[in-house]
Amino acid sequence: MIENICRLFSSSGYLLASPFYTVEDIPEKMLNQAAKVFGITPTVQPYKEVMQLYKGFEVYFEERLQPLPETEKELHHYCESTVERASHSYGLEDEGVKSMMYDRLYSIKKMSNELRQYQGYNVLVLHYDAQCYPNRYVELF
Repeated sequence: MIENICRLFSSSGYLLASPFYTVEDIPEKMLNQAAKVFGITPTVQPYKEVMQLYKGFEVYFEERLQPLPETEKELHHYCESTVERASHSYGLEDEGVKSMMYDRLYSIKKMSNELRQYQGYNVLVLHYDAQCYPNRYVELF
C-alpha cells in the first residue's frame, strides 16, 4: 500500500499515518477472540517492524502514544451516540436494528479496549521525495 501511495505523489508529497504496534506480546487467546470480532487479526508487530513500512520517507514529525483504556460508561456513551446519530441520519426507527447495531459496535469497542494494554501507536508526518525514495540517507555530523 505504501509503495502504491508513492505513485499518487508527483515528485514529492506528505503522508500522515498513525500505525499501531505492539508493546508486548498479545496472548494467543485474545488474538483469536479479536480475529472473530474484527474479522482480521490485529497488528502483532513491534514498533521497529511497523516502521520498516515507511523506510525511505523522511520523518518530519513523530509522536509515540499509548492508547488509554475507556471506562464502561465511555464505551456505552460512544455506542449509544453513534447508533443514535446513524439512526437519525438514515431514518432508522426499528428498535431491533438499533439494538443489533449497538451490540455489534459495543463488541468492537470492547475488544479494542482490551487490546490497548498491549498496543502503542504513533502519529507520523512523512515526506516523500521521488529523487530520494527509497534510498534515503541521513547525513552524519
